[in-house]
Amino acid sequence: MFQHMGRVPKTIRFDNLSPAVNKIFSKGERELTDTFERFVLHFGFQYEFCNPGKGNEKGHVEAMVKYVRNNFLLPENRIINIEHFNKRLWEMAENDRDRVHYDKKVLQSKLFEEDFDSFIMLPEKGFECARYEELKSDKYGLVTIDKKQYSTSPRYAQQNVRVRITYNEIAILNEDHEVIAKHDRLYGVRRKSMIWQPLSGFIV
Repeated sequence: MFQHMGRVPKTIRFDNLSPAVNKIFSKGERELTDTFERFVLHFGFQYEFCNPGKGNEKGHVEAMVKYVRNNFLLPENRIINIEHFNKRLWEMAENDRDRVHYDKKVLQSKLFEEDFDSFIMLPEKGFECARYEELKSDKYGLVTIDKKQYSTSPRYAQQNVRVRITYNEIAILNEDHEVIAKHDRLYGVRRKSMIWQPLSGFIV
């Protein structure tokens, strides 16, 4: 979103989503995840959190979720290429700015321009939203992540490897941080991803 807008809002309000908050204490203090803290420091914005169980604090956001679903996602879409679909959604969102704000009676595109002037400049370096784990492969060279199996290479069978995990990709790295194999991350019923190229030259 920041890359698309070209800048970063100064203050962002969050629900208590698990990728950001590990634990909420009695006085409202929060233990944040390492990834979220890196994210905040990288982009330099201030964060706020809604109070737990206070749905009234995010009613407008929930209403906008419903608006997006009804206007962008219904009737049901058949998605052939997720990247193409996402690009189309950005175009629809841009076009949607050219309507009058329900309360301020001004074009939303105009309001965005006013807000944009106060936003923070983007950092030169992009943010890597990934987590890393050290895993040991089984006798077939497979590692298990979130109950899904991904191949490394037979030469790494029963060895420790480093894994970079993002929302859409699993990358298996060697001790020099070189990529051994790269997989699309599995969701749904499929449980195993095999990349056969690293098996070339291996004789069973």
